[in-house]
Amino acid sequence: MRKKSSLFYKPKTATLPKAKRRWVILPYFWRAIKYVCMSIGAMILISMIVGFFMTASLMQKVNVSAEIPKEVILFYRMEGAISEGLPASGFDAFGPQKLSITNIMSSLEVAARDPRVKALIFSVRSSEMPFSQMQELRQAILDFRKASQKPAYIYSLSYGEAGQGLPLYTFASAFDEIWLAPLGTVSVNGMQIEQPYMRGLLDRLGIEPQFFQREEYKGVFENFTHKTMSPYSRESLQELTESLVQGFIQDIIQTRPSLVKEHDLPAMINQGIFLDTEAVEAGLVDRVEYGDVLLDQLREKLGGNLKDKTPEMISLAQYYNILPAPQERAKDIAIIHVQGPIMILNEGQSGNGILGDTSDSADKIASLIIGASEDEKISAIVLRVDSPGGSPTASELIRRAVLRAQQNGKPVIVSMGSMAASGGYWVSAPADYIYASAGTITGSIGVAGGKVSMREFWDHIDVNWDHVAIGKNAGMYSFMEPFSESERALIDASMDRIYDMFLGVVAEGRNMSREDVRAVAKGRVWSGKDALKQGLVDEIGGLNDALDYAAQKSGFKTRHDVNILTLPKPKTPIEEILDLFQKTAGLPIFFQQQSALLNMLLGDEQKKLMQDAAVLNNGTGLYVYEPMSSLR
Repeated sequence: MRKKSSLFYKPKTATLPKAKRRWVILPYFWRAIKYVCMSIGAMILISMIVGFFMTASLMQKVNVSAEIPKEVILFYRMEGAISEGLPASGFDAFGPQKLSITNIMSSLEVAARDPRVKALIFSVRSSEMPFSQMQELRQAILDFRKASQKPAYIYSLSYGEAGQGLPLYTFASAFDEIWLAPLGTVSVNGMQIEQPYMRGLLDRLGIEPQFFQREEYKGVFENFTHKTMSPYSRESLQELTESLVQGFIQDIIQTRPSLVKEHDLPAMINQGIFLDTEAVEAGLVDRVEYGDVLLDQLREKLGGNLKDKTPEMISLAQYYNILPAPQERAKDIAIIHVQGPIMILNEGQSGNGILGDTSDSADKIASLIIGASEDEKISAIVLRVDSPGGSPTASELIRRAVLRAQQNGKPVIVSMGSMAASGGYWVSAPADYIYASAGTITGSIGVAGGKVSMREFWDHIDVNWDHVAIGKNAGMYSFMEPFSESERALIDASMDRIYDMFLGVVAEGRNMSREDVRAVAKGRVWSGKDALKQGLVDEIGGLNDALDYAAQKSGFKTRHDVNILTLPKPKTPIEEILDLFQKTAGLPIFFQQQSALLNMLLGDEQKKLMQDAAVLNNGTGLYVYEPMSSLR
């Protein structure tokens, strides 16, 4: 309790401590030092990262790999999906390397002429390759055998254990010998196409699908509008399946005629699955053994030494990496990919959805085509189309670019991948020549679209949507209400217009009458083999065939007489980093200067730098300077 002042007591006056003298400048100065140090540290860290990627990129191009031994067996493990050869991110170079289908085929082509390569082994773990890719790679194996007379073997734990049995076995039939692991199986059980039909579920949920199509075979939305497959879809898919299976059987007969002479192939397909011993007895495989036995016996056959493990086995990826750069030619042929749904995308937007992932926006593809047509060094353009379709306006944008390229005097050749349907066929139709694999799915000349109405669904769960609108058809694509009569009329008019133009595009591009086009249109899909009969494609063949034809249209004998240029060019790791720098707002001037310097090194100056940096190990522990003449 505090005492009050009185006659006998006076409290002391409180004295406040003197205020300490505060520095005004020093804290700001210290903070500035800290920020400077942090910035310098960040600059050093980023410079180290940039230096790492740049050094790795340069070293990869300088190629200091050891030379190939005098005798080798090439080995390739086929598993999962194989890319088409699209330009990849530069960062992909630092992960496990996966060869594209074009890398594999070009490596086999070189290996056939390489005296150091004595044999080829493929090991199959799994395959997610589409039929068209299998057929292209199968042909590459046959070409390797024919050109080289070198043995080619294939080995697998099972053929088709997880599906794709008949296509995978058809691919295997291209090899000299088919080996199967003990306890493995061979599946040649035909083919089945199945898909879910969800109309019953949608009805129970109160969701009404409202989709329209031109014409009866265009059943892309039948999964939502029907409870079962329509007669038109059944007819189309049945004929497609029969065409594909007959194609596989013919390929097997071509390469394993003894199998057909001694056994009933259709009966074997009906049986479907064969155990290891059954597969040998049926003539489906040549040996049931382990992979190491295959390697040892092949080495003995080649006159090698089992103790020294010669000839040495190297992977196809290793072989591809140490191949010399192709000789520079006077002219280029550009390959431009149209892959996935055809759409107009915003910059930086990824195109993906139920139809798959798209490679580039349609306007970017169009600009690449026009740019290639204006490049004097490019003599022809090959469009590699692997698309299920997409936006009609986006497809027309690409078609217009093809027409402009032709007006500029550049032939445009189409190579169809696994699918070139609907919009994929729209962009292909005006080409000078169209190649398709026998297993390509193409056609689908038609149009479909619409929406679902969820009004009853919301009523079921007592949710009420309300709105305001200006315009009679303002809510045309609202999921909350079904189409009105005026909106249906607009949809019909739009579809009639698109379908009519699609028929005209095909008639003009394929030099057919509209009546003949409509007879093979109506939304129907065709295999590549049947599309050839209907006049929708010009020849059965793969990408290499299209490149050869493009070279011939340019006045050369084969694709080997020109440079093959894939557009857009893949970015290097350092370019990826620089893009990140340049897209970041407020970069310090230091980063901008680094970007300018490194951009210079990534252009023509990089070649000079690499020539000056070509210091190679001569195998004796000494390092010698050797100019890289192949870059000059």
